[in-house]
Amino acid sequence: MHRAPLRYALAALALSLVSAAACERSPFVPPLASTPYDEYRAAYEKAVCEWQVRCTFAASVESCGEASLSDREGHYLDAAVAAGTIKYDGVSALACLEELAGVSCDRDESLSDQAPSCELVFEGLVPPDEPCMIGDECALNGVCGVAPGCEESCCPGRCRVVDITAELGESCTNNNVTCAAGTYCAQDPESGQRTVCAAQRPLSAACSDDFNACEDDLFCDGLACQPRRLAGESCADAACARGLTCAYIDDFTQTCIAPAELGEPCEPNAYQGACLHLAARCSDDSRVCEQLGDVGQPCQGGCRAYTFCDYQSDTCRAYAGLNEPCGWFPFGDYDGLWIECAGDLECDAVDNDGLCVTRQYPQDLCEVPYSAPEA
Repeated sequence: MHRAPLRYALAALALSLVSAAACERSPFVPPLASTPYDEYRAAYEKAVCEWQVRCTFAASVESCGEASLSDREGHYLDAAVAAGTIKYDGVSALACLEELAGVSCDRDESLSDQAPSCELVFEGLVPPDEPCMIGDECALNGVCGVAPGCEESCCPGRCRVVDITAELGESCTNNNVTCAAGTYCAQDPESGQRTVCAAQRPLSAACSDDFNACEDDLFCDGLACQPRRLAGESCADAACARGLTCAYIDDFTQTCIAPAELGEPCEPNAYQGACLHLAARCSDDSRVCEQLGDVGQPCQGGCRAYTFCDYQSDTCRAYAGLNEPCGWFPFGDYDGLWIECAGDLECDAVDNDGLCVTRQYPQDLCEVPYSAPEA
């Protein structure tokens, strides 16, 4: 992953601060490197498409870009940033793009965990209960709730906070509440109802009253918190360590299995946990991790994300791209094959034949409904 521009900028900033403190000279501090807003969205889409190609979720960067709508609100997002309902952070944007360049295809590594700066690029500034058009405008990770009876294309909603983090001792009775790190939502032992966030329990602590009470690297065996089992250890009556899968090695033996790399031996009974690569499968015949079928290859074992199984020929076939035919084939024959559009494209069908077109969003024509109060 290339981090040179950001690293040098941070080093220059640190050096300038040390020099200023030691010599009490110029207070000038060079700005951190950042990505301009008008360049970010296209760069973000390209970075995500490059990751999808690396991980075989897209055939090419070009086809991925044509079928993607990473800026789903289009021009409205521009208007919201200009109006101040969404704050754009160019420094986080640059870090996001650099992090995306190094994102792996491993099943146990989520995109958000490997590129955390992407979550900081946009910050909603509209307070709860104030008008909005899209969720990105809402503060505190809120959502924009639109009145269900409104049939207009530009119906303003209201910001609602649904994802709430509670600290130790605070209530978690609301299902939308997530307890802070190191705590869990304790249940009433008699009713099973959620109560308050309590401290997670350490090794050997009693947990018979609440099986969810143990620390993250432990599990409750019904009596006390115990270590999760490692690869090769039995999981017949235990939980495996994070990233491992409990699988039947034979009809009677349950063992914790580590996912295998492409080309390595694997255990088919581990199913989705058998292979480390997101787009790989464990072959029942060879018992080796293989990539899913590409265009023209047999459907056996599954097809890649940009393809589907044509059961008439039993081969993987590509979804229709931009301006390509979609719908029933042959046209008008409902016993034929239905061709779907790739990614976010939609089929503009007339009389059961059509072309894949870019999806339109009515918010593009809407005005920003919220005005920040004057300071």
